[in-house]
Amino acid sequence: MKQVLLLLTTLFLLACSKRSNSELDGGTIRMCLETEPITYLTYEVSDYYSATIFGQVMEGLVSIDPENLKIKAQLAASWTINDDGSEYTFNIREGVFFHPHEVFLSDNDRLLTPEDIVKTFELICSPSDQNAETAAYGHFLKDAIFGASNFYEKKSKSIEGIKTKDNTVTIKINQKDDNFLFKLAQVQLAVHAKEIIDAKFTIFIFNSLFE
Repeated sequence: MKQVLLLLTTLFLLACSKRSNSELDGGTIRMCLETEPITYLTYEVSDYYSATIFGQVMEGLVSIDPENLKIKAQLAASWTINDDGSEYTFNIREGVFFHPHEVFLSDNDRLLTPEDIVKTFELICSPSDQNAETAAYGHFLKDAIFGASNFYEKKSKSIEGIKTKDNTVTIKINQKDDNFLFKLAQVQLAVHAKEIIDAKFTIFIFNSLFE
């Protein structure tokens, strides 16, 4: 077995009442896998080994509780669904900071905002460097989010179905989908900082919530 070392740079939930206001340093996780992950880009994950790694260190809007397989809050503190099931409005957790990195010019730049979520979805819904669909777009978002295909085809400059207001993100989907939250819970839809995306880093800062 090959041993995979992951340096954790983490996303801290400083608003959590169970934690002090001081940041926590990362550490090292040593995991033995039968083979190496084939990618270190979350939105291109299509294999078990890459998903296993990212499942330890990345977070999305929601996640699946392993104890009961139900959806639970993650970077979204809560959410509402409109009457016809076509719009999901997520309230983004406050006081969440990305781990320090040279790309952030100030501590305020590290604060998780709705714009980070929008930028992540735009990254996923853009052609890859090989001018192909990303795994996350093809598997989960292409036919799901309103306006995603137009954005991918460069017919629009933004994804029409994703809007922000104050500290919320609203996602409009093409048709009612009882599995939509489970799609959002997949590691391929993990959230990245807009500054990291704009800097065109090919290896992203890992993030993880502490409760």
